[in-house]
Amino acid sequence: MARRTTLTQFLVEQQRAANAIKPELRLLIEVVARACKAIAVNVGKRALAPIHHRDRNYSPRNAGAHHTGPSPA
Repeated sequence: MARRTTLTQFLVEQQRAANAIKPELRLLIEVVARACKAIAVNVGKRALAPIHHRDRNYSPRNAGAHHTGPSPA
């Protein structure tokens, strides 16, 4: 079975082989990849903060209701 190459390993090999990419670009790609991985982990855990809705009267309880007037007292 073939061993998988990580993104970092691939980028380092490309940088060393023929200076195919600049170190700054490699670093940027690695940082973006780490951020994507962290987001994916948090999405998997459903740990992202709630998304703020534009409507000040919005709440998850009335999300399906179409409320046009003032909030009931």
